[in-house]
Amino acid sequence: AYYYERNYLFEHAIRLYEKALDKRTLSSTMRASILLHQGYCYALAGLNANARANYLAIIEKFPQESSSITAAILLRYLEGFQLARDRILAGNEDPLTMSRDLMNLLAYKHAMQILKEAEKKASPGDLPRIKYFMARCYTGMGQPDKAVENHIAVITGSPSSEYARFSNRKLLQIGIKSGNKKIIEISKKVNKRLKDPIFD
Repeated sequence: AYYYERNYLFEHAIRLYEKALDKRTLSSTMRASILLHQGYCYALAGLNANARANYLAIIEKFPQESSSITAAILLRYLEGFQLARDRILAGNEDPLTMSRDLMNLLAYKHAMQILKEAEKKASPGDLPRIKYFMARCYTGMGQPDKAVENHIAVITGSPSSEYARFSNRKLLQIGIKSGNKKIIEISKKVNKRLKDPIFD
């Protein structure tokens, strides 16, 4: 479950944490820790009510555990993030600014909806940024294949843009995180053309 959590595959992690919670022999420390990790996965999957329920369960049932302190902090963040998301969605910002701000609040699904609409009406100059943000959302939603596809689209479609360099850096990160040597090699070859000093 933790492997899936670290690789942004939150739905898989949630199911496995649920299986782990079925074991009756868990200590209170372990049960609180699993609930905490599952709550974090719920939050990043956009299932805020479930995340809230997990955090409250830890605070109420396991007040003696260190996880209850973390749960209280994450509960405050969850509420703050929700207020910030609502404010952004109700605002009058342009779609790219809205999607970037939502992405920074880990609201990947909301950001993706806005980006897909923006992509339909976008000028050619805005496409690299939109595709880059879409790739970041796909990574956050646990869809690395789609993220790679979009990063490559940015690089091939606008090789002289700053988003091509940003995308190539992200490709390298995806390759390293997944252990995919092919992606790592592709990003190194691409950088021979881009000559990005930060990548080096």
